[in-house]
Amino acid sequence: DLWRYSLGSAAARALTLRARRFSNIVGETRMVKLSVIVPVRAHEGFAYTDRLRFRDNCNLEEIETIVVDDGSPSELAGEIESFCQQREWRYIRLHTGNEEFSLARARNAGLDQSAAKWVFFDDADILYPHDFFQRLVAELELLDRTPFNFLTVPAVYLTEARSTLVKATKEIDTHIPEILTALHFENPVGSENNITVQHFAPASALLAMSRKTAYLAGGYHTEFRGWGGEDRDFVFRLL
Repeated sequence: DLWRYSLGSAAARALTLRARRFSNIVGETRMVKLSVIVPVRAHEGFAYTDRLRFRDNCNLEEIETIVVDDGSPSELAGEIESFCQQREWRYIRLHTGNEEFSLARARNAGLDQSAAKWVFFDDADILYPHDFFQRLVAELELLDRTPFNFLTVPAVYLTEARSTLVKATKEIDTHIPEILTALHFENPVGSENNITVQHFAPASALLAMSRKTAYLAGGYHTEFRGWGGEDRDFVFRLL
């Protein structure tokens, strides 16, 4: 049961952000700067809510969270929907349980429903420090001043021992100093001697960009099924 921790957004520069309005699930109108798209498919004994609950520690002001459920069984889908409603997150259910899980399909569905100028293609099992999303927005606001059109977020895969400690404390922030120190001294590609870092990914499938850029690149190709492949294909087209 290994967990991942995001280090934060890669350095970049950008223009002024123009947020769009959307009506959330309780009928209010608010400003959103970033739409965070989180694909899931639950299975017996694993509904992702234990991982997503860590986001309660994050500053989500002006952040729209969209959980896209790609074919979870009905009873688990109801659990995820209730979890999202309690947090005023948007929940989108795709009735695709008879098909193989598709990250590409789920991410495209979230993109179509997003309200902000900026979108972040996320994973459900990532743990973020409390200020991550606000720092990501700040980086995206500088993006148009650079020759780049997207950001990829580095991630640390934690060992089972460290994952157990993080799960016990129900937050990641107090562990960050030790994780960052471990990155200097432990093998980033993995070693049986590593205590904290299973391995380090300086670039990952956690991608942030403008909504317009995602559409211009054609979104994710739904020929890809399961995990893997769809993110590399998308990045190649973004480049």
